[in-house]
Amino acid sequence: FVFEPCGPHPVGALDLLTGPASDNGGGVLARLFYPALAAPGAGHPYTEPEYVRGLLAFSNWGSWLSAFLCWGFGRLRLNCAWQAEPLRPAQPLPVIIFSHGLGAQRHIYSSLCLELASRGFLVAAVEHRDGSASMSFDVVDGQRRWLPMEAGQLNDFPRRHAQARWRAGECLQLTEAVLALGRGQPPGLIDPNRVHLMGHSFGAATALTTLATTPEAVYKTCSLLDIWMHPVDPEHYNNVKIPVLFLSNEIFHWEANAQRVQAVLDAIESEEMKANLSIRGANHAAQTDAGLYLSAWLSRRIGLADSLHPRDAVLLTARICLAFIARHEGRVDLTEEDRVLLRGEHPDCFPGVKFKPNGGRIGARE
Repeated sequence: FVFEPCGPHPVGALDLLTGPASDNGGGVLARLFYPALAAPGAGHPYTEPEYVRGLLAFSNWGSWLSAFLCWGFGRLRLNCAWQAEPLRPAQPLPVIIFSHGLGAQRHIYSSLCLELASRGFLVAAVEHRDGSASMSFDVVDGQRRWLPMEAGQLNDFPRRHAQARWRAGECLQLTEAVLALGRGQPPGLIDPNRVHLMGHSFGAATALTTLATTPEAVYKTCSLLDIWMHPVDPEHYNNVKIPVLFLSNEIFHWEANAQRVQAVLDAIESEEMKANLSIRGANHAAQTDAGLYLSAWLSRRIGLADSLHPRDAVLLTARICLAFIARHEGRVDLTEEDRVLLRGEHPDCFPGVKFKPNGGRIGARE
């Protein structure tokens, strides 16, 4: 298994495809993670060879690695019960809609999604089909048509903002599809009043764009993980009307990006509606599965992780996001440790955002 979740529930998973890729509501592709009745057993294959080749192309790694990595990834398993019957909890399940970063795919954040689902959430991880995923697919006449990543400059604002708008539409389509599942049989599985947004990097920019272009009543909170602000229209900075968490990694941001984050925070008048925290010793890949594929030492050596252990980074991210959600759902079960996390007083996190002038892999090229 890539990752062993710590929550009290076994996790089930399945893929959802509602229709063909389109920027005007055609359909959406996603993986759902949820509390399940069944134990994981042998799990489910982590990925497919086409997705590995897409990641290799995005990472500019040599094609000679393809056969070896396809074999290696083929041995990885998701710690889930595939298409298992969902748990029937005493209360309907809250929902998290998760948007991935540039060059990612729906399963690259499986460790974080598994952890959140094991804590009692239905997590719907969208795979964006706007050309920003390193690989995806459509279905035409019953056959898969593979959709590799489209080439483009990082600093092309019109293109990246157009993608953010397309992606925001997919987030809303996925939200509607999940809520429709909750109205089906058996009814009452999903709580339509406890739907939360979450995203990483370009996915965080997507979540912020979704907030600005969606009625307030749809989502309860929004957690933005190491956000890349460049694709977000500055006109949207003033349109945040629900509680927002900016959760950054220590080793990513640059001055322009940090200033844009601060501009959004400044536009939110209520201190209770916002939180701005960073994870110490974490780089931009900390919320992904990347650091978990190899040993922690090797992951650090090749830049997939920094000083914080990759598993600890995923667990800390989940704990902070869940504490933020609990606070804004009005729950009274916050522990003192939760409050310490949200104040940025935990040893592995701190308030605010660090940046270096001209720093950041994306920022240096923006």
